[in-house]
Order: sequence, then structure tokens, then C-alpha cells
Amino acid sequence: MAFKVHLGSASVNSPAWLRSGPGRVLAVLLGLLALAGLLLFFTVFLVVGALLLAFFGVRLWWRMRRLSRQSMRRPPGDVVDVEHSVMDVEVIEAPRLEK
Repeated sequence: MAFKVHLGSASVNSPAWLRSGPGRVLAVLLGLLALAGLLLFFTVFLVVGALLLAFFGVRLWWRMRRLSRQSMRRPPGDVVDVEHSVMDVEVIEAPRLEK
């Protein structure tokens, strides 16, 4: 059994339109367009993510600020006076196992 190894250029298996000069230019332009689209997608993704993070950060800060202001409005030394009573509780012991 014999194997044939081709050491020539890889353009032999490429389509005919890609072997011509304008075809190669078109392929390079399409590749650059795809890379630019990918870069644009990731840029938009990062910008939208940063805006969402900023929005929720400001929202959390605003709520924490409101809570701290509400806690400052209460007069200092505000004590709740309550009464309690202790009730007797009957303790039932579990039976002990003898060994």
C-alpha cells in the first residue's frame, strides 16, 4: 500500500475563484469584515455590560443611602420596654437503655 504525500501549495485544493488575484483580495476583505464584526459585537457586549453594572451599582448605593438615612432619623436611645414571665416546663426524660 502506497501513500501519496503532496508537498506543494495548499491552493491546489482551493476553489478556482480563490486562486485568482481578485478572489484572494475578496477573501481577505471578507475575513477582515468578519473580524471587524466580531470586534464590534464584543465592544457592544462590554459597553452594555458596563452600563448594566453601573446601573445596578448606583441603584444599590441609593438604597443603602436611604436605609442609612432612615436609621439616623430614629431618636437615639430609643428603647422598647417589655415584660416577660418564665413559665415552668415539665421535663420528660427519655427512658434509659440498660447495657
